Amino acid sequence: MNTLAKTTRTGRPRKKNAEKNIYETTLYKTLAKKLPPRFVDGDKVQVRVLAAELGVHHYTIYRWMDPEARMSVKTANKLLDLSKKVKVEGKAVTCGKLTREDLLPHTVSL
Repeated sequence: MNTLAKTTRTGRPRKKNAEKNIYETTLYKTLAKKLPPRFVDGDKVQVRVLAAELGVHHYTIYRWMDPEARMSVKTANKLLDLSKKVKVEGKAVTCGKLTREDLLPHTVSL
């Protein structure tokens, strides 16, 4: 007789693509490449810092990395504003690396 109990999972079933590495998604690569330095460490996006600046929970940013998920237009505009307003040595510098075209594929269409 098998004494090991069968484990059952509770809660929502995992998505089929849940195993996909978020670091390989198009949005993550774009953010890592084009966000101001204070949001990126090497090639990694500082998700908690970015979330705090945008006023969202860090899980929300991870959710955007799902190819099926989309961010709101308001959030996309906040990301664009963050990209434009960069402080270097206490002075505001316009960076503007992140563009509307970068975010369009990841934004909710109205």
